[in-house]
Order: sequence, then structure tokens, then C-alpha cells
Amino acid sequence: MRRRRLLGAAGLVLLPRIAAAADLDVAIVGAGMAGLAAARTLMARGKRVLVVEARERIGGRLLTDASLGFAFDHGAAGLVPGSALAKALGAHPVSMPPTGAVMVRGTELSREDYERYAKVRDETAKTIDTIRKQRPGVDPAQVMFVQDSLAVLALAELTRTPPFEGEQPVPQGVGTLVARWGAGVPIKTATRVIHVNSTEPLVRLVTIAGDIQARAAIVTASTGVLADGRMGFAPPRAPGARPRSLPRPWPRSTRSRSAFRAG
Repeated sequence: MRRRRLLGAAGLVLLPRIAAAADLDVAIVGAGMAGLAAARTLMARGKRVLVVEARERIGGRLLTDASLGFAFDHGAAGLVPGSALAKALGAHPVSMPPTGAVMVRGTELSREDYERYAKVRDETAKTIDTIRKQRPGVDPAQVMFVQDSLAVLALAELTRTPPFEGEQPVPQGVGTLVARWGAGVPIKTATRVIHVNSTEPLVRLVTIAGDIQARAAIVTASTGVLADGRMGFAPPRAPGARPRSLPRPWPRSTRSRSAFRAG
């Protein structure tokens, strides 16, 4: 019998009949970061894919809310500058400005001095970055000679920062970038997968809008969805079976991977 595979990344499920079985190489359940990444990877290799998403939007837990006039991210709110993910999304993370009041000799800076401090801090940060690149292991504070009170303050603040970069905010919002990144992927939203059947010649996904078949399926549902029984599988998953974790270059999320093969 022809072998079929159902690969799941955090919970695999398929969607309604939107394309003929012969037209789909892989059906992907879930339009979060894992599902979108899987779809884009397969599409780059010439595979015909379709992503099925229960929500009415894509992005999963990555959602940017701009209803208050500024970008607020639900879920991951930052990216590591220069990381593969940041580059793929076209992100330009920015350093957070110092929080709280800036005091010099017991007096808070004036508005004009705050503006000057921001410029001095940026210039100092560039100098520190140059020193760390050209003279690894050297403490910038030991080789930089500054006298201006704001420059002294900026140097002290910046040298307390580790010489490596962690996640930094993205002005547009991570969710916005992910939605833009996945815009070219064939996706069916508002379509919940109820059952994944891998006992037939083709993998069949039963959804609230109908069935869809493909040669393989990838499920990227959360572990919570897999655990509460909202999605069934044939053959059934082994009792006590635990999904395997996926390597993630993106911010932490509860995702897993399950694999199914038809006999």
C-alpha cells in the first residue's frame, strides 16, 4: 500500500475541500509561526501546500493590536537583532530608551537636556560597539575618556549592558511583521480541523467546512489543543504519547510535533 506521512508540528490537522487531493502535496494545520514557516519552506522546494487555520486571522499567538494608536504585541514582543528570524521578517528591532527620570547632581534633566542626552547616548553606544569589535575583551569604560556630565552618565549606563544583544522591541509589532510574512501562503481561515485520518491512500482532514486530502499533513496546533481531545486522529495516538518539541528560532511558544504514518 502506498505510504503516506502526516507530520505534525505542535498538532497537525487539515482543512476543507478547497483543492483536489492530487493538487496538494502537504496540508498544514495551524497558521501560527510554525505553520507559516513550514509552508514557506515547502513552497520554496516547489511543493503545493494549503494551511488551515481555526481563527479568522493568521499569526497564532503573535498578534499586534494598534487600536490604541500604537503597536502592542500580544505574545512575543521582541526579536533578536540580526537573527535569522529578524532578517526573514524584515524586522529592525530598536533599543528601548532609558526609563524613569534621569538625574544629574540631584536635579532631573530639562526637556532640552533629555533630547541632548538621547543623542549623546546614541553616539556613545556606537563608540562602545566599535571598541568591542576592534578590541574584544577590553572594557570600553577604561579606554574612553569623557568629561561632559551627560556623556559620563551615558557611558556608565551603557557599560552596564551585557556585550550581547537580547530581544528588542519592533516598532511595527512582531504580529504585524508575521502577518505580512505569511501573506503569500495559501491559507484557509475560520476552518477548524476536527479529525486527521492517515489510514487511507491520502491523508484526510475533516473540518467544519468539509474534507481535504493531501499526500502529507503537518499539524502545528498547540499542545493544549492536542491534549483536550478537540482534534481526533486515525489511527489514534498512542496512550500517553507526548508530542516532540520543535527547534524554534522564534520566541518561545507552546508548540510540539507529532508524526503519523499510514499503513
